[in-house]
Amino acid sequence: MGFYESINPAINDQIRGFYDAFDLDYGELVDGIVLSDSNGIEILIPGLINQHSCSVVFARPKITTDRHGLLGRNYDFPGEIGTLTLLFTYPEEGYPPAIITPRTPGLTAADGINSRGLALGFASVNDPGYTPPAEVTVISSFFYRYILEHSASVEEALKLIKTIPISFVPSHPNGIITHILLADKSGDSAVVEFMPECIVVSRSNDPYQILTNNLWVDREARQSCNRYQLAVDRIENKSSPLDEISMME
Repeated sequence: MGFYESINPAINDQIRGFYDAFDLDYGELVDGIVLSDSNGIEILIPGLINQHSCSVVFARPKITTDRHGLLGRNYDFPGEIGTLTLLFTYPEEGYPPAIITPRTPGLTAADGINSRGLALGFASVNDPGYTPPAEVTVISSFFYRYILEHSASVEEALKLIKTIPISFVPSHPNGIITHILLADKSGDSAVVEFMPECIVVSRSNDPYQILTNNLWVDREARQSCNRYQLAVDRIENKSSPLDEISMME
């Protein structure tokens, strides 16, 4: 912003007006967001999104208006992420889920909820050094669908995860894998992370559990994420119970 100020202060004035229109803090946001005009030309507006990543929030029944658990997630990317398809599957044995499938409609699973009220949300995280088992493995995005189709609760999902070898597609140069937040209608939740030594399950005594793109098991790293802290602050400072609208907010 200082560079823009030195070459053309009017640009800063325009960007400030853009921020004001969306009630954004000009001083805190730094990365930028991609906008496209009618000709498909992409324009970068500086500083509109601080991080373009994933956030998953679970609110337990005791802090919601209808005393049902709420799980919300968003994709904080600067541009479009491609097609999002809502897929309904009906396994011959198991629990029918509704699954979100980004980029590959009807194939992989990113997030979802099944007929028994088990929900799953995932987020990318820098690879902590997880080594897949030597035997044939299931790719994570297919495994998440399998979890939803064959688990009625967080406990059942955790038992299932221990029985099937899992691996991740090495498609990112920085070694990004995913970790997941599981939650069920009883209010139980757990974060599952794939560490070098073993699969680590983390729980919380708070009336919520939140997952972003830092290892949950690393408390300092988790709390250093501004999106994580923002979600915590919004929940803890809310005077009334959460409903679907406040979860979106």
